[in-house]
Amino acid sequence: VKNFLSLRDVSVEFGKLNVLIGPNASGKSNLLKALRLLRNHVRVGLPVLDEKSPTELPFGDLVYGFDVYKTIEVKAVIDYEGREVSYELRLSMDGYEEAIEKDGEIIYEYSTRLGEIKGRPRYRASNGTLKDMPTGFTKIVTIAIRDVEGRLEKRQVDYYRSPLSFPPGDVDTAIRVVIEFLRGIGVFRFDPTAMRFSSRVAEEPVVEYSGANLARFLLHLYLERRRDFIRVEDAVKAFVPEVDEVIPHIEGDSVELWVRFRGLPLPLRPDYVSDGTLRLLAIASILGAGFSLVAIEEPENHVHPHLLEALVGLARSSPSQVVFTTHSPHLLDYVEPSEVLVVGRIGLETRIRRLTETREVEAVKRFLEEGGTLGEAWYAKLFGEVE
Repeated sequence: VKNFLSLRDVSVEFGKLNVLIGPNASGKSNLLKALRLLRNHVRVGLPVLDEKSPTELPFGDLVYGFDVYKTIEVKAVIDYEGREVSYELRLSMDGYEEAIEKDGEIIYEYSTRLGEIKGRPRYRASNGTLKDMPTGFTKIVTIAIRDVEGRLEKRQVDYYRSPLSFPPGDVDTAIRVVIEFLRGIGVFRFDPTAMRFSSRVAEEPVVEYSGANLARFLLHLYLERRRDFIRVEDAVKAFVPEVDEVIPHIEGDSVELWVRFRGLPLPLRPDYVSDGTLRLLAIASILGAGFSLVAIEEPENHVHPHLLEALVGLARSSPSQVVFTTHSPHLLDYVEPSEVLVVGRIGLETRIRRLTETREVEAVKRFLEEGGTLGEAWYAKLFGEVE
């Protein structure tokens, strides 16, 4: 990631479970925003952070140092059957460029600046030939930038929708892998208030960043992926033994989340279900949903510390790569040093280091060998430097 919020130049290699720790305002959430940008660009077809406002791009607030003459770059390198396939998005105030490479060869490339396509997008077809990809329709996107005095200026630009959001059926397998992986990224900061709202049955069964639309997603699992629903329900029962049944309850054209507890004659409506139970239900649903990569901010919120070991275990057994951000030393007690990414800030710039690659790791290992825990080591400030 380059020139995006506080991420001036950051590279991170994700493993199966990745726990980001660091002080407030260090940039943990900014890395998750970069993931969200990639996911939304491929799903919506436009480089936006908020999928609920797909025509708003606050470029001036996203670029490092508010320097609107810089280009934001986000690149994902994916291991596909032992080969590297990469996708890169380059975003400026005039438009965006994107490319996919396989084994060092560009197999897809597209560029749009000031609403004009600079050459037709080209892609490698499954039979090996190069073909022109159909271009998408335009949308008027509101670009927000700041002038030299910090005043917000807005202008409207015609953006061509990315062809990756509606690819031809004969694209090279590597292109399809990239599209499916980026579409399969999920980034969440669960808000129990949002999860209590009912959803329309006609809505697409996609859980939003806040956890809104969870009821619709669980209805989808119940009707069409029953084994996954049972797995989610069993995970919640393991967390909260008092839970007897999870019910996506339909009334008219709406669905809301009800939970039946043992000993009560009637299920509880969402207003009367605890914040912790709702968050655990959302986390269990997301970790079992088949995302390529799931990122959850502060999963320990509203969760009893005794449940954090089971939560980490659920993340490790998830079919997805998992990223957590946390401030909890209790959660770190159940994490391996190799799973920890230390995040810090030097001036305006975020730095990220894997704990096992820092100069402090030997002191941490000695502390653990002497009976200490990783959470205690972090709380005692035995590690946390990023220089």
